[in-house]
Amino acid sequence: MSESSSDENDEELAPMVDGLSGALCIFILITTVFMISGIDTVVTGTGRAFTSEASKIDINNQVIYFNDVISLSSEQYKIIREKLHSQGGKNLTLDAYTSYGTDGDSVRLKKELIYSLLKFKDDINEHDLKITLKISDEKKCTNGVFCIAWSID
Repeated sequence: MSESSSDENDEELAPMVDGLSGALCIFILITTVFMISGIDTVVTGTGRAFTSEASKIDINNQVIYFNDVISLSSEQYKIIREKLHSQGGKNLTLDAYTSYGTDGDSVRLKKELIYSLLKFKDDINEHDLKITLKISDEKKCTNGVFCIAWSID
């Protein structure tokens, strides 16, 4: 008798369990949608362009000094292009340095240097030159946190 009684209880509870399972699935789906839309709002609200204060150029020594990210005006790029064309050559080498070396916070520093090197390479817009990018472990920068030196052969 007890076996048939438990079977009857299972049959009576089955629709309720199905309903609760469905409600739980809907709740999880709605919660996930709100979490994803909330993340999008946070990223949009706190995200910003990767910019920095103006960079300084030492045109005679062929070095650009900057903090965090390279930031040059179109006039400064024009001056650099004129300097490159006046020297002739077909191979441009860009060496990135930091005043800290790259030992301590190496991943962050190298990411910032790589970003600045690629940005400078794209903004210099010299398609007729073979461009070589290098990151050095030397502490060569004196007037800023980072610097990029260029040479042309």
